[in-house]
Amino acid sequence: DPRLVQMTITLFDPDFWASPGFNWRQPASSQPQTLAERLVSSLLLSGEQPGLRRSLRMRLLAAQVTARYGRVQVMEWYLNSSGYGHYAYGADNATRLYLGKSAGSLSIAEAAFLSALSQTPALNPFDSPLSARDRTRQVLEQLVTGGTISTEDYAKAAAEELIFQPAPPEPEAFSP
Repeated sequence: DPRLVQMTITLFDPDFWASPGFNWRQPASSQPQTLAERLVSSLLLSGEQPGLRRSLRMRLLAAQVTARYGRVQVMEWYLNSSGYGHYAYGADNATRLYLGKSAGSLSIAEAAFLSALSQTPALNPFDSPLSARDRTRQVLEQLVTGGTISTEDYAKAAAEELIFQPAPPEPEAFSP
């Protein structure tokens, strides 16, 4: 969904289309600064201990992934591998789990909800419905302030009542 892509870029990596995939502003920081760094950190370096070596590897690998595969592929991989809580990985799986529909047909409010959820998966509608709605509103405010959505779109999205699916039953504990 183009809305989800734009909102993800606005929230996580405003320079996504122009950056080389990495950010040298804080080279020793182990926190990913770009979408490519987040992708590399979670998929390729998740087992490495934080430190300067990991930080440098993360940035170099992010640059290589971006140069070799391009930004569109990085975005696709990022959206398809991000965690959204309740073992939902990928935007389409999360959309089906929480909203009961495909990610290709999201409203502005629903795309804001998923963008917010990818930042804070614990604030999902199954575990924390009020926090999920509050976080969605905060993201909408951030998007209108940043110029990603218009004030009219903000008003419409803020008034939209998100309809969440019921939580799936918890799996039964295994007993031998």
